[in-house]
Amino acid sequence: MFRKTWVLIFPLISAIFLTACSGGGTGPSVAEFTGANNQKVKVSLSEFERAYTKTSGGIENAKKDDREKLKNFLEVYTNFKMKLQDGTERGFDKDTALTKELEDYLRQVGQTYIIEKELIEPAVKQMWERRKKEIRVSHIMTRPDSLDTEEPKLRLDSVLQRIKEGESFEKLAAEYSTDEFSAAKGGDIYYITSGMIVPEFEDAAYTLKPGEVFPEVVTTRFGYHLIKVTEERDRIPQIRASHILIAYQNPEGNVDTAFAYKKMDTVLARLKAGERFEDLARVYSDDPGSKNSGGDLGFFERRMMVPEFDEAAFNLKPGQMSDIVKTAYGLHLILVTEEKPYPSYEEDKENLKRMYRQIRYNSEYSQFLQATRDRYNFTSNEQLFALIESEADTVMINKGYMESELRNAYKDSVAFTMENRSWNLDSLVIDMGRRMEFFNVPITFTLLNDGAIKLANDRVLSIDAQYLPQRNEDFARLMDDYKNGIYIFKLQELEVWNKIKNDSVYLMQYYDTHKSGYIWPDRVEFGEIFVKSDSLAKVLHKKLLDGAALDSLAGEFTERSNMRGKKGLHSLQDVNLNALYKEANKHPQGSITAPFSIDGGFSIIKVYKKENSRIKTYEEAKPEVLSGYNEQEQKKMEEAYINTLKSRYKPVYFYDALEDAFKN
Repeated sequence: MFRKTWVLIFPLISAIFLTACSGGGTGPSVAEFTGANNQKVKVSLSEFERAYTKTSGGIENAKKDDREKLKNFLEVYTNFKMKLQDGTERGFDKDTALTKELEDYLRQVGQTYIIEKELIEPAVKQMWERRKKEIRVSHIMTRPDSLDTEEPKLRLDSVLQRIKEGESFEKLAAEYSTDEFSAAKGGDIYYITSGMIVPEFEDAAYTLKPGEVFPEVVTTRFGYHLIKVTEERDRIPQIRASHILIAYQNPEGNVDTAFAYKKMDTVLARLKAGERFEDLARVYSDDPGSKNSGGDLGFFERRMMVPEFDEAAFNLKPGQMSDIVKTAYGLHLILVTEEKPYPSYEEDKENLKRMYRQIRYNSEYSQFLQATRDRYNFTSNEQLFALIESEADTVMINKGYMESELRNAYKDSVAFTMENRSWNLDSLVIDMGRRMEFFNVPITFTLLNDGAIKLANDRVLSIDAQYLPQRNEDFARLMDDYKNGIYIFKLQELEVWNKIKNDSVYLMQYYDTHKSGYIWPDRVEFGEIFVKSDSLAKVLHKKLLDGAALDSLAGEFTERSNMRGKKGLHSLQDVNLNALYKEANKHPQGSITAPFSIDGGFSIIKVYKKENSRIKTYEEAKPEVLSGYNEQEQKKMEEAYINTLKSRYKPVYFYDALEDAFKN
């Protein structure tokens, strides 16, 4: 029980240090002690500052703290450093169990760290940088033909050559593009930003300056594209606007453009006379969705409105009103009221991560794994795979292989190698047998090659994680922190937890000394029927008075959430727990109340039990006794251990050096 408690408590205490204590640093010493072989172990000012900054919540908080807080932390931190020295001298670095734990952590956390820091984070930061701009793009598109030939791409190659020779992109778009929505507009597909369009198209477009055409045909899942950027501008993430819409209809319901313009002229005249935009929107606007809110459309992003409206609105600044804007819906006056600034990376990071995972992650993760496999020289045994295909006949991965002559002949043959390690055919086929895509499929060259790649993908990040501390200083520090953590945990186990005498005699003694602190308050237990209907409450109350059992009626009729299964029982609790308990406490044990109004309905209570405040028995207080006793003994053992360390290492503190903390 004690050990489990500390598994939960200890990380909260040690986290003060474990995120900050990779050692090293420069500047004068603020403390030192003598380790093995009379070697001086120093705590530098910069190391102290780094640790204190993390535990205080940042540099600005650290600067505000007085010298007494710095002194206290220095002593605690030096205690921590002496513990690490003790662990080193005990040979923890050679302890096989601790070494294995550290290696397991490296593999598990390292793989996640690699994906997050070397794949996702750079890509998300690129998205954030790109989304500062929006670009207006045109394209000429051809779609793959039904025969899957190169002809559509070759056709675009010839069009691209004509553009390079000076012909108009827009004219050729109208003539050759199969995108009927943009061809008539010279290929214009309006403004885009990162995360809005397929990655291959986006990556090409963001390399261009306005007026430039991408020098190659771009292939996406939609077809083949020639891409031109026509405009680039700083992106406004969202604007808030109001509008007044005048539909192209007269009072009789007929299309009447002249009537619409005449009505808009009236609106403009009243605006010019000083009347408020929102008041006129309520009177004149034909948009039922925004009319009653003074024309307010709320915040919206680029491309959420029809292009004519969108372009006019995003060219206005807050407080500016547009000229008359024509759309398919009618005539608009647009007033921009607010503009959201571009978010910081931290503000937008989680949103961008979601976008990245939806749009890019799967393909880029596959490319990332391939690049990592290549780095570790992944090579499949294609000669073996071809040989097996020729001899496999009808043998399947999960049916027949284990009993086949094929296995007897080749099970130990190398299927693939990576980073000077090899995997034999048996390990490959057994792994493939666990994957549904290889289920009941005949063994072929391609199948084995795909299986080898999948197994290598599962292993390559584990291999790469072993080299992560050498190439990533932050991760190396994280590993040092974790190593420090498991060393401290082991020391606490040896010097504190295992030395506590945790039997009933000591616990009873502790209870006798502290029992005045273990008090039950006044408590009450009762049954309740709660219904929404006053008349039903009266009927049920009469049944109770006639001798019906409350628990039976509550199990059938009570409407309070989750109480029907409990048959209305409210267990013995503090009389001040809530309004219901306070009401129950007003009545004597055994009594039945008349229906009373509460929580939007009517309750009837029968008081089952009332207990006055008293000292808890040992058994009742045992969880609190155990917790209090362990805390007391831990403090004693911890203090004794620290005193032993101080006696051995003789720490010296240079408090005057703390005067310079956080000044540089």
